[in-house]
Amino acid sequence: MPKPNLRAFPNLTDVSFWIIVLVILGVMIAGSLGPSPILIWPTTLTMLILPARALLARPGKEIRKRQDLPATAVFAQNGILERLQTALTEQATAVGYPHPIQLIIGTPTDPIYATGSWRRHYLIIGQETARKLDADLQSSEREIVARAALLHEIAHFLHRDVQRVGYTRELLRSCFTIIPWWMVFLLGWLGFANLAVHAWLNLDLAQIENLDPLLVETIEPLITLSPEQRAEIIEKTETISFGLVANYIINAFWTIIWMGFILWLFFWRRMLRLQEHQADFFVQERVQQPAALRDALLAYEPQSLVAGHTSQRIRTRIANLRRDIAFRFSEWLSGFSEQTWYRQSGHALSGMRRWFSYHPTFAERLTFLRNPDRVNEGWLSIALTTSALVLALEVLLITPLIAYHTSSYVVHFATLAIFALLSTWTLPLMVQEKPVKKPIMKVLLLVYLVRLAWICLNLGLIIFLAIFIPEHALFVLNSIAFAGTLEFLPVDNPLLLILSIIPSYLGLQLLSLLVVVMLLVAYHWLQRRALAGQPDVNWQRWHWETVIMLSIAATTLLLTPLSAVLQGSSEVLFVPGRLLTYGVGIIASLYVVWQTQSRS
Repeated sequence: MPKPNLRAFPNLTDVSFWIIVLVILGVMIAGSLGPSPILIWPTTLTMLILPARALLARPGKEIRKRQDLPATAVFAQNGILERLQTALTEQATAVGYPHPIQLIIGTPTDPIYATGSWRRHYLIIGQETARKLDADLQSSEREIVARAALLHEIAHFLHRDVQRVGYTRELLRSCFTIIPWWMVFLLGWLGFANLAVHAWLNLDLAQIENLDPLLVETIEPLITLSPEQRAEIIEKTETISFGLVANYIINAFWTIIWMGFILWLFFWRRMLRLQEHQADFFVQERVQQPAALRDALLAYEPQSLVAGHTSQRIRTRIANLRRDIAFRFSEWLSGFSEQTWYRQSGHALSGMRRWFSYHPTFAERLTFLRNPDRVNEGWLSIALTTSALVLALEVLLITPLIAYHTSSYVVHFATLAIFALLSTWTLPLMVQEKPVKKPIMKVLLLVYLVRLAWICLNLGLIIFLAIFIPEHALFVLNSIAFAGTLEFLPVDNPLLLILSIIPSYLGLQLLSLLVVVMLLVAYHWLQRRALAGQPDVNWQRWHWETVIMLSIAATTLLLTPLSAVLQGSSEVLFVPGRLLTYGVGIIASLYVVWQTQSRS
């Protein structure tokens, strides 16, 4: 088979970006819409506004931190800045990028990397790299190498990598800054309100010394409570448990912090690595000279879209020291180096280390350029990444913010995320007529076994608590489904509740697996029909249209109605809102059928 043009296919970079955005913002919006006993929408509003504002402000911060104005003046006088800017503009115009990209001369040791926001686009080049680029652009033998390096950075703008990396970086950072701040603020504010109420009830102006009698006469009618008002306030304060409220806030927010960590560890870093490969494929497609891109990678230091700061340089020195120690240690273990298990363990550890890196190595970039289909990773890597996301979502579903939405669309996000990840991963394999069925079966088996093990562990633990420590089990379950006051605690028999929900909960997992299998079967059948009828399909557009429409149809016509039946809420199946969603699902199904017929 010829090597595929991977730029024509949807890629896991897009999926990673949308999973990060939809998971974090979707959870916050769902928490704002639910009947929460505390106001969540101010937190959601800050999560919507501050990351976008930080992205807009970031280019200015980068320029102030890195631009060397005296060096810029020198480069402008000797013509290097003008020549580089002209070459950059010509290359961007040639590949159809309509927006101007401004060249910034950085510190002497800065590499070349792209930065910017939605409307501002900058290419920061270190002084040593700028001199080398200018010299290569004026050499007939090395000009193609310099242009390949510029094309690689332009590809990041053309693919919107700069915006995606910048926005998700700020969004994930807000999980570790904004969310903890709101958690501490709400705990402090509610504690202060609790103390203020008790102080108000016990306030006696007569006990305050040296208070002006005229002032007492003025404010006493305003703060004096009637016996009925005092009794009502005392009754309400006695029914409110500050411990349950504090537990609610902590349970609501810590899982969002945990989710941000999982997304940063498994998805954001992979998104950075995949973007580098996509930019390499773009350059390869344009210059049609593998040696040019290889020489560009050797001549100009490859740099991630995450700029290298002083802390990163310190980490580099620590990494070099660690490698030196590891080398000496490996010499000591040289007697084991010939053992098969030793070599296999080393390869496994090396592969795991690659999952958590920000930037692909030089060898990896050359390997993927020779074998582009390998960029989609193996089934085990996809299965482990998907399992991490599913486990994080399972933790999220037992928080009080989402517990209000157990019969709606929120609980099915893991099902739709699995479908989006696997469909995007298998599409290039299917087009190249490579095996698809067995890899998908392996991924689904591992993902749902991990999911089932996690569910059994949690249910077994809560059953153990309900039998041997019922008071603690009662506290835990009421913390999840807390309604606000001690007077209306939703759970009074934890063991009975757990035993009653086990069948429906396991039924939801089986429903999720069946729907994922149905969606993947329908997706691949539709894509094969499109491939047979119209080989030059616009795979990017057709893939996302198919995934979105199938997801809408499955959610509205299968997942939510059957979930309501499993949970004993059949009465909600025919309310006007549900009937409207059924109509949306039918329209989505008809659209997919019509598009398939038109393409075939």
